[in-house]
Amino acid sequence: MRIDFALLDEISEDLKDVEAEFFWDTLDGETDVLDVVNAILKNKFDNIAHINMNVDIANEYKSRAHALETKDMVFNKQLMKILNVTKQSKILAALATVSRRKGMESLAITDETKIPSQLCNVVTSPDKSAIKKLLQQGETIDGAELTRGSETISIRRK
Repeated sequence: MRIDFALLDEISEDLKDVEAEFFWDTLDGETDVLDVVNAILKNKFDNIAHINMNVDIANEYKSRAHALETKDMVFNKQLMKILNVTKQSKILAALATVSRRKGMESLAITDETKIPSQLCNVVTSPDKSAIKKLLQQGETIDGAELTRGSETISIRRK
């Protein structure tokens, strides 16, 4: 199903001063535009349902992955316990060799206020909400301006 946009534009121009219900009834009678709109909306709603379904599936797999990661940590603890109880540093098994390894060295900051400033990252960023408020009040701020995004549509399902 195709829309003749030139015809749509021509009819819309002729009907520009009539009430909305009459406008759409007449335009649909001449062009079947509402059939096209309904087909687009049906496809859009189906697409949203598929998006939601995929998000749900992704969340389910994320939950499963977390459960498997937890299970894997339990296996590591069990192997470490066997190493500890047997007082060994290595297990020579048929499927793999399990070895005790020293923990990774990492940094722990115990008091940030005692760290010298040359060893700190300083991040400055504009206070966007304060800047926006001032611009809305008519003030001029170099390097900032208010912009408006492109038009969007609103759809309320029946």
